[in-house]
Amino acid sequence: MNHDEMREYFKLYTEDFEKAVELYYAEDIVFENPDNIFDGRQAILEHFRVVRDGIKEIFTPLNIVIEGDRIAAEIDVELLATKDKPDFATGPLKEGESVYRRVGVFYRIRDGRICNVNAYRSGDRPS
Repeated sequence: MNHDEMREYFKLYTEDFEKAVELYYAEDIVFENPDNIFDGRQAILEHFRVVRDGIKEIFTPLNIVIEGDRIAAEIDVELLATKDKPDFATGPLKEGESVYRRVGVFYRIRDGRICNVNAYRSGDRPS
């Protein structure tokens, strides 16, 4: 994958997460973040359908570094409430409110698809 393809991935991830997973993730992907490890596309989709309910994630890539089959990206993420989320993980959000975070994500590519994701995040910043 090249820089343009990664920017397209981030754009699609923001616009249509499920389509991004289908098009860019290998079937046997391993996705790790500070809270969980997910094995396979289906596990990712099931988890994030619940987590993303009422939340729109807006990705703005700041830096993308590609070296062979490895990609590192620094991304600003806005978590925008599209409905009231009194039980949201970072604290209650009312419709229209946002929380911001910066994430570092490391990807491994196999056969043109993302097969491993390791995501790290900074502290949340209120809007």
